[in-house]
Amino acid sequence: KQTLDDCGLAGAVKTSGSRGVHIFVPIDHSAPVDDVAAATRALAARTEALDPSVATTAFIVEDRAGKVFVDATRAGGATVAAAYSPRMRPGTPVSFPVAWSDLDRVQPSDFTVHTAVDALAGRDPWAEAMPAPQQLPADLIEHGR
Repeated sequence: KQTLDDCGLAGAVKTSGSRGVHIFVPIDHSAPVDDVAAATRALAARTEALDPSVATTAFIVEDRAGKVFVDATRAGGATVAAAYSPRMRPGTPVSFPVAWSDLDRVQPSDFTVHTAVDALAGRDPWAEAMPAPQQLPADLIEHGR
């Protein structure tokens, strides 16, 4: 979130339903895929630079040394689990939106096919958290090239 804030961007976060989280940053339709990929790489690199003892962009698992993997490969045609999607994992967790302020207190196992409906309480927190589409900053794109 700090990196997004530093870049003047806003995003919404959800559990993946597995081990990680997914951060969505809606962008306007003017950005070519190459620019989106460059901006994604730059965001990952800037996040890693904030605290290299915590975050890494190392793709190979053995090179991560227990750090959080900031995945810059999800721009373009890559897929992620949709919000509210059940995952085929023990306990049947559900990919679920969380507030940034709650992120350090939740586990993917907190949201399952058995608990998700009650957690929604008739709302759509994913839609509520999603910012409007934004334009990617030119300096961010250049940093990722």
